[in-house]
Amino acid sequence: MNKSESIKRPESPCINLCTMDDEDRYCLGCHRTLDEIALWSSLDQEEKESVWQLLEERSSLKTK
Repeated sequence: MNKSESIKRPESPCINLCTMDDEDRYCLGCHRTLDEIALWSSLDQEEKESVWQLLEERSSLKTK
């Protein structure tokens, strides 16, 4: 079983806290870039999982 099969993800990372970080250029709520937000609905599950992993990294960087 790969990592994406073992984790049940929400349909979207959006948490309705839509504020862009001027320095890092991504949303402070979901940690996606504008491009990732715009493309989200057209991504397949593998692509979404790749974005989810980036979001986890961005989130952990902001909380350190």
